[in-house]
Amino acid sequence: MSIRDTSLAALEQSGDRLGRDQQIIFDAFCALGPMHDNRILEYLRQGEIKKNRDQRRKNPWETRDVTGRRNQLMKKCQIGNEGMIVDRGSFHGWCNGMIKKYHFWAVRNDTRPVPAGWYSNIEDVPGYKKSSNGGGCEARKKIMAETLF
Repeated sequence: MSIRDTSLAALEQSGDRLGRDQQIIFDAFCALGPMHDNRILEYLRQGEIKKNRDQRRKNPWETRDVTGRRNQLMKKCQIGNEGMIVDRGSFHGWCNGMIKKYHFWAVRNDTRPVPAGWYSNIEDVPGYKKSSNGGGCEARKKIMAETLF
C-alpha cells in the first residue's frame, strides 16, 4: 500500500471528503514528495498550461490557493498532532541566485527526503559564507555583481 493509499484510507474512515482543489494539492504532494508551497504552485501552473483551454481553472493558481488548501489538509484526519499533510521544518537552499529559506511540507508517513540542495542548517549550504560586517552573504553579493555587469 502506498503513502497515498494509506492517507486516503484514513480519510474514508473519518467520513470526510476532499474538495476538488484539496484533492489537486494532495495529489501534487504525493507526486513531488516533501516540498514548499512555491514549488507546489509552480507544479500546478505547469499542469494548467498542458490542459486544453476549456479544461483550465477559471482563475489561475495563486499562493493563497495553495497555502489555504494545504492548511485545510493539515487539519483533516488528524492522528495526534498530525493531519494528512505534516510539517517537515525549514530548509535553506539556492534559488534564483540567492540563498532562500522555505518551509517544507509532506504527506504523513512519506519517508522521502527533501530534494537535493536543501539543508536544515544554513551553514551547510555550498557557497554560504557569513560576511564580516555581520549581515548578508558574500556568495550572494558576488553572484549579483557578476549578473548585473
